[in-house]
Amino acid sequence: MVGGLSLIPARKYPGWIRQGLTWGSTGLVMAVALSPGATSGLLKALGAKYGDAEQRKGAERQEEASQRQQQSEQGESASSGSSAGAREDAECPQVSWMSRTAAALVVGGFAYGTWRFAWWADDAAERALQRMRVPAPRVVMAAAAAALTYREARQDQEARSQVQGQLAQHRTQG
Repeated sequence: MVGGLSLIPARKYPGWIRQGLTWGSTGLVMAVALSPGATSGLLKALGAKYGDAEQRKGAERQEEASQRQQQSEQGESASSGSSAGAREDAECPQVSWMSRTAAALVVGGFAYGTWRFAWWADDAAERALQRMRVPAPRVVMAAAAAALTYREARQDQEARSQVQGQLAQHRTQG
């Protein structure tokens, strides 16, 4: 499928498709990055490294939640559902909305830039092949795209089978 789509020059796509692909994916990436919990682990690590005051408050809240969890486990062994909820609260770092917004803007800018580069690279590759007097540059580009996609799919399949083999071996040993 990738090879077939490569036969169509990107510059010949209707403008609404190019803009939709560019801005739609950028918006989706930004929405995911802006949602609470999506980038919390990364932002927590960055806050710890560069000293985010909001992060320190979140860490204090986590410590309090873990202490409450320990007290509830000691006091009520029957309420295992509430202790699981407290454990989840303790593991989820508190990240300010400003940090999430900044992360969403950075990730969105990267996504937009990637799409703009892809549109430019498609045209530049075709022009380079034409200058090299390749008789059918889009066919060569399609074949290259199909070959790379096949190679990546094979590597992914091999990696998955290797992981499944390791899991099966671990289960038989354990």
